[in-house]
Amino acid sequence: PRRERILAAVRALGVEVAMVVAFGGAGLVLYTRKPDGYGAFLGVAFVLVGTSITGMVTMAAATYAPLLLGAVSLFSSLAFVAFAGLLYLFPDGHFAPHWLRWLALTIIALFLAISWLGLVLGLRGGTTLMALTAALYVTVGIGSQIYRYMRVSGPVERQQAKWAIAAFVLFLVTILGALLLTPHSVTLDAPPTAASLAGWLAFYLAMT
Repeated sequence: PRRERILAAVRALGVEVAMVVAFGGAGLVLYTRKPDGYGAFLGVAFVLVGTSITGMVTMAAATYAPLLLGAVSLFSSLAFVAFAGLLYLFPDGHFAPHWLRWLALTIIALFLAISWLGLVLGLRGGTTLMALTAALYVTVGIGSQIYRYMRVSGPVERQQAKWAIAAFVLFLVTILGALLLTPHSVTLDAPPTAASLAGWLAFYLAMT
């Protein structure tokens, strides 16, 4: 019935709004704790990540509104740039070495240009070029963290880096473990089976 579909859409939209509010709130806390350029960057990064987490309602609407689809793609690209940019700035908010900012900005400009051309002009091979540019961006950022740890960081910064790496590794291990343990139940069946619903629940619980 139509009423049930509307209620389902409202619930799904509520989840999307909650994610935006949660990430936005985290960004605001980070900014108030460190109200400088780095804190502002952290706040914007969290807001962009929260905004780019789109669900069923947004994507369904985007199929009927090309402008909305463009906005979703733009926010996703900017969220990636901001979040992966932490590799260049963590933990003190400065590039190490200093000249790396120009290389990072060049890669960012290239990535955003490829994203825009692929979306607006339907550039052939745009997805592959985006993936390669994104991989280059992340790889250089990881190299920056290694350089920072070996040449720049003091004891406090090195301990901060260890905590960040430990959290990231735990996240990856959890996600991969959830996928390996539920290879057949994490599916998009229509209508879903009890096993697939249980698999999705276990997967999202582990990810959270």
